[in-house]
Amino acid sequence: MLGVRNLYTAHLAEWWGEGEVKFYLDGDKDWPTVCGTGTEDYIGSGWGTQETITPHQGACIIDDDKGYYSFYRFHIMDPVYFSRDIRVTIQQLGAGKENWAREFYGDAGGYYRAVGTKEEDGFCIFERSDDYASVAYWYQTLPTTPFPPLPSRKMRSAYLMDDKNKEETK
Repeated sequence: MLGVRNLYTAHLAEWWGEGEVKFYLDGDKDWPTVCGTGTEDYIGSGWGTQETITPHQGACIIDDDKGYYSFYRFHIMDPVYFSRDIRVTIQQLGAGKENWAREFYGDAGGYYRAVGTKEEDGFCIFERSDDYASVAYWYQTLPTTPFPPLPSRKMRSAYLMDDKNKEETK
């Protein structure tokens, strides 16, 4: 399950969901065993998102005005098997108007022309830093050692931007 708070809703860079979901399995370091094509594709809603609820994947919250999104994907029909370790990542990539990306990044780069677009389209892919929260579930039949305790709520949320600060980034 994934929750996203878009921190850039006031710009023409509203779309945050271009990042690939990657599964690093059993010792993968440089290259993942499984690599997706984008967040919206991973949750079964290619070319954008809309509220969708199915037994195995969907988007139960799509609030473009507030910039809140919640998705889920259960790998019931397409399980991901691993023996020793698993690491799942998602890139924080978005898409939008190139002029906004230039304003935001300046000469530092960090944005790329989208494949299949022309320069006059002014559309690009760029790195972002939104608030992401995720939960993963798995089935396990073997005994395991206890997990370490979670950090306190204060520690886990120490670097989150509150809504007041969010307004200041617009």
